[in-house]
Amino acid sequence: DNGSVKCWGQNHHAQLGIGNTLDIGDGPNEMGDNLAPTNLGTGVKALAVGGGYSHACAIIDNGSLKCWGSNGNTNFGGWLGRGSVAQAKIGDTAAEMGDNLPVVDLGTGVSMAMSSFTSCTSSPNLPPGLSMNNCTISGTPTSPSTNKTYTISAVLNGVTYQASIYLSASYLELTPSIEGADLIIDDAMTNITFQYDSSAASGSGSGSSSSSSFAYANNKVSTGVDYTCAIADNGDLKCWGSDANGKLGDGGSDTNTNTPPSTAIDLDTGRTAVAVDVGSHHTCAILDNGDLKCWGWDAYGQLGDGGSNTNTNAPSSTAIDLGTGRTAVAVSAGAFHTCAILDNGDLKCWGRDLNGQLGDGGPAWTLNNPTDLNAPSSTAIDLGTGRTAVAVAAGFAHTCAILDNGDLQCWGADNHGQLGDGGSNTNTNAPSSTAINLGTGRTAVAVSTGDHFTCVILDNGDLKCWGRDHNGQLGDGGTTHGQFTQLPQPPTTPIDLGSGRTAVAVTGGSGHTCAILDNGEAKCWGMDSEGQLGDGGIVVQDGSTSTSEPSSTAIDLGTGRTAVAISTENSHVCAILDNGEIKCWGSDDDGALGDGAPNTNQPSPVAVSGSNIWDSSTTASSGSSGGMTNVTGATCGISPALPSGLNIDSNTCTISGTPTVESVNQTYTVTAIINSITFQTTVWMSIIPFGTITSTV
Repeated sequence: DNGSVKCWGQNHHAQLGIGNTLDIGDGPNEMGDNLAPTNLGTGVKALAVGGGYSHACAIIDNGSLKCWGSNGNTNFGGWLGRGSVAQAKIGDTAAEMGDNLPVVDLGTGVSMAMSSFTSCTSSPNLPPGLSMNNCTISGTPTSPSTNKTYTISAVLNGVTYQASIYLSASYLELTPSIEGADLIIDDAMTNITFQYDSSAASGSGSGSSSSSSFAYANNKVSTGVDYTCAIADNGDLKCWGSDANGKLGDGGSDTNTNTPPSTAIDLDTGRTAVAVDVGSHHTCAILDNGDLKCWGWDAYGQLGDGGSNTNTNAPSSTAIDLGTGRTAVAVSAGAFHTCAILDNGDLKCWGRDLNGQLGDGGPAWTLNNPTDLNAPSSTAIDLGTGRTAVAVAAGFAHTCAILDNGDLQCWGADNHGQLGDGGSNTNTNAPSSTAINLGTGRTAVAVSTGDHFTCVILDNGDLKCWGRDHNGQLGDGGTTHGQFTQLPQPPTTPIDLGSGRTAVAVTGGSGHTCAILDNGEAKCWGMDSEGQLGDGGIVVQDGSTSTSEPSSTAIDLGTGRTAVAISTENSHVCAILDNGEIKCWGSDDDGALGDGAPNTNQPSPVAVSGSNIWDSSTTASSGSSGGMTNVTGATCGISPALPSGLNIDSNTCTISGTPTVESVNQTYTVTAIINSITFQTTVWMSIIPFGTITSTV
């Protein structure tokens, strides 16, 4: 209904018009929201489409015709109407589609027939805010309407055509803390509070590592310094590699393993994992009920259990206390600290605070006054009035968060410009009131923090990195990479991922970066001392084979295989593929690659051993979804007026007070305007003059 064209099936002649010749629809994660539209050009809408055996054509909204696919040969050709058969096919590269795809020359003033009706009418009239032009209904509804049927009548060449459609318009929904209340005169009521879905108000996502429809959640596999953890398709969580400090979570005696274990980590009876993230030496997982649990190294309180900084070798039976009734929707484990986004959009961090990475704005860390926290604070990080978090990334000593309006803020260590504020490399202990400048009109949809640098995917799919660049990890193609090479703010030019390519996932390591592209390819750049770039080349320990920009050739993941999740931390990389397999490359210290072989570094991807089928979903799991946020900074109203003694807060919509008059069971409509979007719900209240006394006889 938006004029887009989507094609699938056989594509050996580029007849799908997607910039390559890969068949679509025969593998997982290729259909649905992952099925990309054919690029017909900027602002172009299709009115009709037709396909032959090896080519396709579309009539577009200006009456022109565009065709792509096979152009035949000198004996049987010219199918695309190009006036020549010199080019055998069109659409097998992205550069041939879009605005570069020419219209077929049908002659001066000639266009394809379109429906140009003499008149179009609707009965009854369309709802306010909607209009009809040439029988196309468009607009933005301005008031609610019930599910109503409209008869559309059109006259073309003296002939009347009719059709019936239905339309229903409603406000986005507020969620009250209770649906209603029986109150007593002169007895203070329990406040009724309201929440709303912040993703609906901002266009942002679910509070995972990404916050858009195209960026991958990227939370099913995670790598530490020398180990790896991943979630299987049944929710089992397994870890392998080094077990120092108990970080594999198997409850054992710190024994390294070079393959995934046969038994999953015990997350508690009936519980499964929906997201996992690994720090240097500790592991955290969100469970299907929203609980958050961490285990492994706890020297600075990063496990968040409020204890005496004691390492643990298995998940506790008690979840981390995030606050009364609160659950986790996203987690990020840094080197020595941990951060989580809660179901109301709050962000909390705990663990090491040496550089202000906890973001609480507290006093500076000193030996006499260490400000580390061994449990989440009761107070969330101040992200700005009315702002919530939708994605978070904890690095070596800094933290970054994407807010519900797409802003990106970073705090903590800035010794290499990783905070992106363009300043003088000054650490900060709280988010700034000014968002990072990502470019005019640009917002962030996914973020990753390396050791001393930051990378972000923008709302147009561009990828930008800043901070330390001593190994070329910023991917800008620069030629100077010394100990102090750095960039203190996002560059104006994004990383060149290849013609027409964009990023859907990114992960930053100690001195290298990896990304998944929109076609499922994976590319890495930066330090290559242990094969972590995965290009199969010769590995030199001094890093002389490092690269400062993505290669034109993608990492070989196997014939027809694509990546759906990717992670790196130190010197190895692991990716979940579209068929549920995991492949890893780079350093194999302590068996981190999981291939069951002697601990030998691998410059090319190797399969993780075992028969596990890993979670290949690219969207946030239901257990880790969220975005419900307390109403703040709104314009609130209620109809009819509340009874005497009760009131509604004009900014939060909270209903409170002590009723002074009796009232029958009355329904009230509560309206909140948030970021120019209207939300609405109803609550009921009944007020009686006295309570009930129950006899003991």
